[in-house]
Amino acid sequence: MKSIFVSAAVVLAASLSALADPTPYLASPDGLYEPAYARPPGYEPLGAFGTPRWTGFTVGAQWGGGAGGSRWSDPTGLLEFNTPRLPATGGQAGLLGGGNVGYGYQIRNVFIGAEAEASGAGLTGNAPCGGTLGVGGFGWNCRSHTDILSSASLRGGIVEGDTLVYGKVGVAYAQESAYTETWVPGYPSSQSGATLGRFGLTVGGGVEVSLNSHWSARAEYDYYGFGSQSFSGIDPVYLSRSGASFSLSENVVKFGLNFRFGGAVLPAEPLSLTALDDLVTEIGARTGYSTGGFRKSLYDPYTPGQLNSRLKWSDQNGAPIESYIRVDHKSGVYGKVMFGGIELANATMTDEDFPPAISPYSKTTSTTQNGRTLYGVADLGYDPLRGANWKAGGFVGYSYYQQEMNANGCSQTQAGSSVCQPPGFVPASQLTLSQSEIWNAVRLGVSGDVTVAERINLAGEAAWLPYAHLSATDNHWLRPDIDPMSETGVSHNSFQLEGVASYRFNNRASLGLGVRYWAFVAADGGTTFPTATARSAESFNSDRTTVFVQLAMKLGILDGAQPVVAAKY
Repeated sequence: MKSIFVSAAVVLAASLSALADPTPYLASPDGLYEPAYARPPGYEPLGAFGTPRWTGFTVGAQWGGGAGGSRWSDPTGLLEFNTPRLPATGGQAGLLGGGNVGYGYQIRNVFIGAEAEASGAGLTGNAPCGGTLGVGGFGWNCRSHTDILSSASLRGGIVEGDTLVYGKVGVAYAQESAYTETWVPGYPSSQSGATLGRFGLTVGGGVEVSLNSHWSARAEYDYYGFGSQSFSGIDPVYLSRSGASFSLSENVVKFGLNFRFGGAVLPAEPLSLTALDDLVTEIGARTGYSTGGFRKSLYDPYTPGQLNSRLKWSDQNGAPIESYIRVDHKSGVYGKVMFGGIELANATMTDEDFPPAISPYSKTTSTTQNGRTLYGVADLGYDPLRGANWKAGGFVGYSYYQQEMNANGCSQTQAGSSVCQPPGFVPASQLTLSQSEIWNAVRLGVSGDVTVAERINLAGEAAWLPYAHLSATDNHWLRPDIDPMSETGVSHNSFQLEGVASYRFNNRASLGLGVRYWAFVAADGGTTFPTATARSAESFNSDRTTVFVQLAMKLGILDGAQPVVAAKY
């Protein structure tokens, strides 16, 4: 799965770096072509609405992230007789990457087209569907994994200069794996399931920007809906059949780069939106290395200050794939959006329990697998301080950070304790603990950049998060009496830092190296156990450090552009 995202990043990076001269061209009265951003007053596009830029066949690469929900109902077989919990619901999230082919036709400023796309996906989710919360029982888990997500859609939209704004609707197909897993203390764990192929509907929309006569970049949101489908399977341990009905929906954000065969070098005439001439847009792609972790401490509900347990998810590492867009107005006002995702590599989770809650002291380790991180920011800022080669200002914005971590197996590392003894009692194939965290935060910050040499630029930002709300879920899959546990927290002292050094190949394309550090801290969180009459205090710490390579392209009328003849038609 990770190779799909690495390949998508390589394709995107190679394509962006190849666009050394992304300039659209307009016709001049002498029959020559010149850069659109350099046209002198009085030059007009050829024809009333220009030659159709968006007509032709396209092929492209795309990547993105998705988050949705699953619903399980109508149990059959062994599952029907051993759980009162269904119907059950769970989340499903992850990354995807793939390609698309299509055809579009532009009539004046109207675009119509069709497109087919397919992505390999790592959308994974779990739903507690066994036992009774607050009582116990068998530790059933309903697990789903979307392997392929594809669609065939009709697209339609409006063309404004080099920009296409469109909507889409079509049919969708998903290949999914659905399993029911059970844990009975003292017996081997078992699993039954099936691979499902199902059809559904998709609807969405996006913005596509032409980089030159053939290349374009886009950002898109899609909703996928799939109805309920029944499945059943025989587990290899007990030779018993279990099944259920499973429905799924997904919200997906995608970024892509397309190459168009045919078409022309002329954009459509702008729809009298002359204010767009005052904007400069920068789009970019990033990848690199990211490391982070999550820690929480649980205190006794009745004895203040008594530490009962501590969980530590260490070395949650992976290769991030990110896209961003920034739009600057000549007044100094700007807006920017960044979205990224990480498939987390296998690592370690440590679980500690302290006397008198558990005596003697216990320490266990598990292997983390199939984790992922999705994140993004959206800011609106203003640079009141500006010079010939520098600017500085402030911004207000929003930050989203979601992390899903899963741990398998259980190994006792502290002699004398017995949480998961004897050895092998909980096998490495058994899902034991899951932790999800979602931070929604307000950003207040300062930013600036300076050109320190002819082609070298330094940029940085520092954001304080005056309000960050944590919504978390703890799943002890072998403890249906406390599965799931909802947790909340509020932070007023979290922060985010980022710096980028970049080298400009020309006044449009650049290559950069950056580093980012995010820290979320909530000391006053808590949860309530199903059988408790008081709330248990909790503290949460989550951090992530990312080093990335950045390829960026600027679009618009840039300072210093000169009207030079580029080529004959």
